[in-house]
Amino acid sequence: MILLDLTVLLCIIPLTVLLAVCVPVRFRPYVLAAGGMASLLAVCGVRGLLLTLISVCMGWLCLRLQKTRSQNRRAAAVWLTAGAAAQAVLLPASRLLLDTPSKRIPLLLCILQAILCIRMRFSGQLSAQPLPSYVLYQCTLPRLIGGPVLSYPQAAELSADCRPDARLAGRGALHCTAGLAQLSMLAAPLFSMHRQMTETNAAVSAADTWLLLTVFYCAAYYAVRGAAEFCRGLAALTGYRLPAQCDTPLRAKSPADFCRRWYRSAEQWCKTVLLSGASSPDSTAYFARVLLCFCGIGLMLGRGWAPGLFWGVYMSLILTAQCSLRRSRVRAAERVSRAVTALLMLYGCCFLQAATLSDCFSAAADLIGRNGILPSGRAVYAFRNHWLALLAAVIGLLPLREAVRSQLRKRRWLRRIVYVLIPPAEAALLLLCLTGLLGGRLRG
Repeated sequence: MILLDLTVLLCIIPLTVLLAVCVPVRFRPYVLAAGGMASLLAVCGVRGLLLTLISVCMGWLCLRLQKTRSQNRRAAAVWLTAGAAAQAVLLPASRLLLDTPSKRIPLLLCILQAILCIRMRFSGQLSAQPLPSYVLYQCTLPRLIGGPVLSYPQAAELSADCRPDARLAGRGALHCTAGLAQLSMLAAPLFSMHRQMTETNAAVSAADTWLLLTVFYCAAYYAVRGAAEFCRGLAALTGYRLPAQCDTPLRAKSPADFCRRWYRSAEQWCKTVLLSGASSPDSTAYFARVLLCFCGIGLMLGRGWAPGLFWGVYMSLILTAQCSLRRSRVRAAERVSRAVTALLMLYGCCFLQAATLSDCFSAAADLIGRNGILPSGRAVYAFRNHWLALLAAVIGLLPLREAVRSQLRKRRWLRRIVYVLIPPAEAALLLLCLTGLLGGRLRG
């Protein structure tokens, strides 16, 4: 994960934030873009930086050459298809050149934003932009690392609304600490537990396999949520207000609601790009459009080629089935819908965390007890080493934030106590995170 690299965390990000705060507001995007490219170079190397710059340059060139739909519909459609296809070619290239999913995330964000700009240019909602402005839009540090996916007008509106103040910076520091804690104290140990179980083939029985899927689900969720939270805080430190992305996916009532809660701007991108102009497409068209999105994401983030693509097919089938059931006005109880949605999403982790398709089918057979039900000794050993992180991760999935906020609104004395305890707790948590990262670096 880019944010857990000590060079980025202790050198590039502090220097970038300090310089961005010191320079005038009009020069701040240049500083943040330089910090974003420096972070990308430090973690992803020259290949990751070159792939990202190729995506940016191809997207800008398409915007400059593309006609709008009102000017020449046929030429605009050709450029729309060619521009999206050129960006899609970078997906398999990233699989070959970048070895981990975390290194591919900045490129994936740039590809999504480039396709969004091309789509808006086609409909006449966006004019051709100068290359420097487009590079600043794509490579700004807070959004390059963990999102969100924003259109060019949205990013320009946020830049125009940049007004640094102490209160916003204080909230930004709190978001940065919370995001770093989720990355270093939850996501990293759970990924380590998952790697330990897969490398030693510890997942054999049904209990082992369900534990493995739960660990992978929690690790992936806190990696995404932690990165989004950290980037939101980083933007607040420099005067920008980014929207929140993750919203308790455990409370999702349907697969579509789950996608929205998992990462809000990606779900908005899917509506804007793939489903625009088609308020109620038929099931075949809906499946084909959603398949393009999820297969691309699975190809970038899946552990293996084939399982990642198979995950895209799986998610597209589920969303298409939900769309068909919604048209037929089939309804289920809210608790049943939430339980079914959670099980379907958890089962989908079989495809993302597997290296081959045979591993997917083996895990599916193990889930129903092909090799027994009780946990094995190796899985119990892995659980004992990481039980605290897993317990905290499961508790964090619950909708506790709303309950805490309601109690704080009702009890003023409790709110005052919490406000007094936040600064020392934040400092202690930050020190604990940095100590863990330094200890991991020394052990490695």
